[in-house]
Amino acid sequence: MSYSTLVVDCASMFGAGEIIAEREGIQRVNFDFNALKLLLSEECKIWRQGKKGTFDQVIAMVSTDPNSDTQGRFVTALERIGYDVDRVNYRDVFVSLPPGRMPPSAAERVPGERGRSLTSMASRITYLAGLLSRSKDSQLLVVSHAYELFTPLHDLANRLSDAGHVGLAYFGSLLDHRYRQTGILESHNVDRLEFFDLDPYISVLTSGAVAVTADKRSTAGTTVFSKFKF
Repeated sequence: MSYSTLVVDCASMFGAGEIIAEREGIQRVNFDFNALKLLLSEECKIWRQGKKGTFDQVIAMVSTDPNSDTQGRFVTALERIGYDVDRVNYRDVFVSLPPGRMPPSAAERVPGERGRSLTSMASRITYLAGLLSRSKDSQLLVVSHAYELFTPLHDLANRLSDAGHVGLAYFGSLLDHRYRQTGILESHNVDRLEFFDLDPYISVLTSGAVAVTADKRSTAGTTVFSKFKF
């Protein structure tokens, strides 16, 4: 059985929101996650070769504090517009420090720094890519800036049949700089890995359906992966 799946890395989208807000000189931007889903469904409709709809499943990966009512409301809003939410405890998405190192305390942080640990959903997205590799006709589109995804997604794309597709969607100006070395920004593909640049659609995606602020870091446990049966 094959699946057509869209995965949105919400932590990566929040990071983009912060940079876009700084760039525009505004307090925050509001990302419209429904517009994002519809835009990418339209961009990828050729993948389905005329079949109705585009994605069998739309997943939002969200790191959350189980004690945050605000984040709970954000998750509910995503679910109402058709996302299956993969809730991850915020402690589980911190990037590991070098051996023996501890994160700096508030007193040790350099003045002016954000003081927030780096987070990544790359391992969870890579795990999902591994699940989808069991079917040669799988289709996967990932919204994230993380360069750690390049090799797994590139490998998956070249293992699939002609009916299979793998793509990366993000704001080209905000992608990890190492992507530029792959040539994917210029050609919009590397071998069979496709790239969809969201930069031309920033105004469409910031129309205000779901508020994204610097304080929102999207609880433990999830069942979204259990839907993949091979």
